[in-house]
Amino acid sequence: MRMNTLMPARKVNAAAIGGALAVLVIWGIRSAWPELDIPQPVEAAITALIVFAAGYITPPSPADEIVSSDPLPQP
Repeated sequence: MRMNTLMPARKVNAAAIGGALAVLVIWGIRSAWPELDIPQPVEAAITALIVFAAGYITPPSPADEIVSSDPLPQP
C-alpha cells in the first residue's frame, strides 16, 4: 500500500503546523507569566496534545487516498 501522491497528507501538514503552534503557545505562556516554571515534560505533553488534536480534527483530503501496490490483479 502507498499513497496516491508524493505530497504529504493534509493531516500530516496539520500536525506539523500544530507542532509550531505548540511552541508559540508555550512561548506565550512563558511571556505572560514569567514567574511560572513549566517543567519540560509538561511542555512535551502540551506539544503532543496540540499535534494530536490538529491531526485528528483535520479531515483527509480527497487526494489522500491509499492505492494498492500489489501487482496481482484483484478477482
